[in-house]
Amino acid sequence: MHSTPSFSSESLFAASLEPVLILDAATEAIVEANPAAAQLLSVDRSALVGKPFLQIFDTASSLVVQNSLATVRSAPGGTESVRVRTQGGGTPLSVTVSLFRANPRTFLLVRLAATRHAGLGDFRADAPSAVFHAIEATSVAFLVTDSGFFLEYANRAFIDLVGLASQADVRAKSLARWLKFTAADLERLREQVSHRQAATLFCTSLEPEQQPSRLVEVCAVVVPNGQDTCWGFTVRELPRLN
Repeated sequence: MHSTPSFSSESLFAASLEPVLILDAATEAIVEANPAAAQLLSVDRSALVGKPFLQIFDTASSLVVQNSLATVRSAPGGTESVRVRTQGGGTPLSVTVSLFRANPRTFLLVRLAATRHAGLGDFRADAPSAVFHAIEATSVAFLVTDSGFFLEYANRAFIDLVGLASQADVRAKSLARWLKFTAADLERLREQVSHRQAATLFCTSLEPEQQPSRLVEVCAVVVPNGQDTCWGFTVRELPRLN
């Protein structure tokens, strides 16, 4: 979609197991919705894109959400979390909103969770998820880290790329063990957080276990949430130059 931020990250955004919507900050219309959000809201993704965000919620909840959006717009850098219900007294949800920029436009990142699922980890473990199986099956290396770049999840493609056997071999390990971030890379990521940018794309060296280093393209997406900020990365091996 030409009006949305450029996620090469589109694959990263679509693959995310956390239900996420992207809103135009000015109009509050939904400009992107990932499959997990459509699944949680029990609606086709195509029906969400273009829909006014507030129309998802019942009357009382829409007022709560509207106030939350206004608060985030007036205090960039912050997040707002509220508990609400969908139309017709439907699904109880936790809605967390934060602001980000993809120059020259400003967007609102909306993270959804059924209230029985407290956070990303719970949703990931509980989702029956065709999405999860798609992430595991894809040839694109996909991973999630905490704010300090310690791995919380990596798919099969990443585990194979770094020459290990299982999820247990990478969980809680520093991503810097394999991706050789330069000082410029780290500065770019810091700027991404401070300027609320949607995504950063850069090339760096990946050093697998007991294998030659490889040149890779990294796409980084930050999900701000106070002290619980996390990162999503895709890692794609670049062809060797002869």
